[in-house]
Amino acid sequence: MSPFSIRLVASALAASPGASGLSFRAAAGACLAIVNEHAACLSTVADLLAGHVSAGAGQIVVDGVDVTALPPEARPCTLVGWRDPLFAHMSVQANLAFGLRARGMESQAVLARVRGVLALLGLDGLEQARPATLGPEQALRVMLGRALVFEPPVLVLEDVFAPLPAASRRAMRRLVARLVRARGLCVVLLTRAREDALLLGDTIAYMHGMEVLQVGTARDLFERPACDRVATELAMPMP
Repeated sequence: MSPFSIRLVASALAASPGASGLSFRAAAGACLAIVNEHAACLSTVADLLAGHVSAGAGQIVVDGVDVTALPPEARPCTLVGWRDPLFAHMSVQANLAFGLRARGMESQAVLARVRGVLALLGLDGLEQARPATLGPEQALRVMLGRALVFEPPVLVLEDVFAPLPAASRRAMRRLVARLVRARGLCVVLLTRAREDALLLGDTIAYMHGMEVLQVGTARDLFERPACDRVATELAMPMP
């Protein structure tokens, strides 16, 4: 990983003083997959990065700027996850436009940005649909769109593939991979599924509880596991 492409650096990051600190890096045009079998641990990492939980220790740096103390609305790490559902009373287009309008963007600029993202995500024709009429894959595409309209420096995906059926899961993994490469996105994928991490992660951080056991490529983890837990859990059959 070139040092010039590094976008996100988390150093000894913890939710409370004295807790084990997490350290990892993520690059532009690449996906860092963080694997943990516990959803609560993934949510904590997501909230630390997005600013919904204040860091009790450590530092978050994005593009060379310390953002650890910034509130969520000013944080360059945008979180996508099922804990933050779409606005049920708004159309797809309105869901994407809401945040831009709230920040004072001019109407024509909002419309152009939203249309571009809708086309990028294959949502043409669903502009006026309401969330209740969408399937899980379509809903996830809209959730991604709601984040991408802000052109975030770092996109944090919290176990977003978990509720999808197998075919939709494969389609969304392919979509995210294309977006990472085509748009130079810096993506942090937080997932309980080793398959998602192994297929999408350029780099993988393997966690147990709130401790990172090893960071490396899939080949590193398989061929040079840092401990017995990494070796044993990677060798287990995937569900």
